[in-house]
Amino acid sequence: MPSARSLTEAYLAERALRVSKETVRGDSAFLARFFDYLDGQGVSEVGAVTEGHLAGYGLFLRGRLSRWGRPLSTSFISRSLAVAKMFLVWGQQAGYVFLDFSSFPVTRPLQKLVLVPTVDQVRRLLDSPALDTPEGLRDALIYEFFYTLGLRAKESLRLDLGDVDAARGTVRVHGKGSRERLLPLSPRLSELVARYLQQGRPGLRPHADETAFWIAAQTGRRLGYVTMKQRLAAYGDLQNLKVHPHLLRHACATHLLEAGAGVESIATLLGHKQANSTAHYARVSSKELAAEHGRCHPRAK
Repeated sequence: MPSARSLTEAYLAERALRVSKETVRGDSAFLARFFDYLDGQGVSEVGAVTEGHLAGYGLFLRGRLSRWGRPLSTSFISRSLAVAKMFLVWGQQAGYVFLDFSSFPVTRPLQKLVLVPTVDQVRRLLDSPALDTPEGLRDALIYEFFYTLGLRAKESLRLDLGDVDAARGTVRVHGKGSRERLLPLSPRLSELVARYLQQGRPGLRPHADETAFWIAAQTGRRLGYVTMKQRLAAYGDLQNLKVHPHLLRHACATHLLEAGAGVESIATLLGHKQANSTAHYARVSSKELAAEHGRCHPRAK
C-alpha cells in the first residue's frame, strides 16, 4: 500500500484539470503539512488513515501557533482539513483508501461582512480619472471593467488586445481553472474602449510586439498589479474611500442584486461555478446576460 505522500503528484495532476494553478500550489502546501502530521503519528500507508487521524489533525492545528505567535485562524484550519478530506475522498475513489471520508464534517468559517460602497460613491470614484491623459483614460477603463463587468484583478490584467472587441461589444475573459466567459460591453463602455484604443493605449507607448490590453507608461509593457492597485487606492483617497480591485467586484454583484438581477446571471457574469454555496449555477446565454446586465447595472444603462 503506498504512502499518502507518494500519491501527491497523481492527485494534484487530476486536481489541476479543475482548478487554477494557484489553487493547486496552495493544496500542495496544505497536503505537505497533513502528511507531516501523519508521519508524526506513525502512519506510513494511506490505507491506514482513519477519521480519528483527520479529527486529531484538527485538534493538532488548534494547538499550534502561527509564525507571528498567534493561534492559527479558523479559516486556515478549515482549509487545512478541507484539503486533507478532498485528498482522502479522491484516494477512496481511486482504490487507495478503504474508508469513506465524504461525510467527515469540516466547519466552514463565517464569511466576513464586506462593506460595499454605494452606487454614488462608486460613480464619483470612477469619474475621478482625467480622460484627457493616456493614463487617466486607461485607469478609468480598468475601474469600469472591475465594477461594470465584475472582473477579478488577474482577469483584467491578463487581457490581450484580441480579447476586447469594441465593435461587437464583447470581452473574452480568461477566468479561474482555464474557464472562459464572453461578457457584454454596454454602448457607453464600448465607446470608452474605442477611445482608449485610439488615444489612450498609443499614448502609453507600448512596444511594437506588446499584445497586452493595459500598458504601463513607464515600461511600455503589460501593466502590473502593484501599480494598478496603488493608483486605484490613490483615487479612493481623493473620495475618502478605502478601495481595492476586489471591492469593486463585490460592489458590482451587490448593486446588480439590489437592482433585481437574477443570481444565475450574476454568477455567470462573475465566472462563479456555483450561484451560491449549495445551488449549482445555471448557464445563461450571452443574449440573456447582456439583457439582464443592461437592465440592472447602473453603469450599463
